[in-house]
Amino acid sequence: MATSSASDKAVGTTVIVPVTGMSCVSCAATIKRTVKNIDGVSNVEVSLAARTMRVTYAPARVSPDRIVAAVNALGYQAGTPVEAK
Repeated sequence: MATSSASDKAVGTTVIVPVTGMSCVSCAATIKRTVKNIDGVSNVEVSLAARTMRVTYAPARVSPDRIVAAVNALGYQAGTPVEAK
């Protein structure tokens, strides 16, 4: 039975990540494009107004730490991911 719950989770986990340093639509688009290209990420929504990013990913393929590191490497500051409800 544990296998079925693990495979359900592999479909996608969604987290909300605060992002500071975005100042325009181009910033948000750059973050979205970069995170979307990470293997295991299936969906990315970046909100410039809310300064957040909503990411759905496969936990078996990528970790939230890798997503945060990718955003930080662009020169923005990603905060601690919180699981979306």
